[in-house]
Amino acid sequence: MQVPPILVFEAAVVAVVLGLVTVRSRRQRSIEAVATSCGLWYAADDPFGCVRGPIGFLHQGSNQQVTSVLWRGEADPRRVKVFELRWYSDSWAGPRQPGTRGDAEPGHSATCATALRNAAFPRLHVGPTGLGSSLRDAIRDDKIEVESDEFNEAFDVTSGDRRFAVAFLDPTMQALLLESLQGFSLEVQGTWVLVHSKPLPPKALPGLFVLVDRILDAIPTTVAELYPGPLGPDPATPVPDPYVGAISPAVAEVVDAAAHPVVERDIDGNIVTPHRQDPWGPGRPLPHERTDHDQPANPPT
Repeated sequence: MQVPPILVFEAAVVAVVLGLVTVRSRRQRSIEAVATSCGLWYAADDPFGCVRGPIGFLHQGSNQQVTSVLWRGEADPRRVKVFELRWYSDSWAGPRQPGTRGDAEPGHSATCATALRNAAFPRLHVGPTGLGSSLRDAIRDDKIEVESDEFNEAFDVTSGDRRFAVAFLDPTMQALLLESLQGFSLEVQGTWVLVHSKPLPPKALPGLFVLVDRILDAIPTTVAELYPGPLGPDPATPVPDPYVGAISPAVAEVVDAAAHPVVERDIDGNIVTPHRQDPWGPGRPLPHERTDHDQPANPPT
């Protein structure tokens, strides 16, 4: 009996969807394992609302989905969050039914890291130069070049405030970005700092905390003087986390689970004291570990 083509097509679609779900689940488990090994907090979904910032990259397309959020704990004064972002770029400008995406291009993914700085940054974008963008960039009135030809060839810089861009991208910052930002983009606006790239291997995600810290440390002091933040002149003043204001129930659940691990009890409700499994016993002490008590009572003559 011949299988109708529509059933073959539907079966193929189901297989592809199940394959994508399996791959994403495996990636999330890998990221969680890396976070645990590095002492980072982890949440499979987004307990913070990581795309609430003012930076346009976080709001492009539709159906934004944030997964695999890593952070250093509530005490992190820089509020660094590393996460996976997925979205769809809508290509259909006509009417559509509410709640549907309409005709859309395939989904896009990125690895992102955000941080907060006590500053009032104008909009700034620093990203790798891209093929096919020269005509578009030529007609932009916010494209900025610095004195370094090497930097101009490696990065496209756009900002609505040339004075800020030049002050931010001093020689020290340029050297850092040339060394460490290859393949990444850097964006700042308001109190927000964003670094993003194509999806990185799970083992590379903790390195984004280091990269963001280095960028924040390299911001010139003149920027703090020219663009002071809402909490006073010290740029290192911790900015309240705008994601949640107070700790969200989802974050509280994660923190509480780590602070209060499950206690194993027997059938009578008594706490079971964990003990080290050692099926081979303590073994005999090595010669250099022996004490007088371990020596044979009648040593051979």
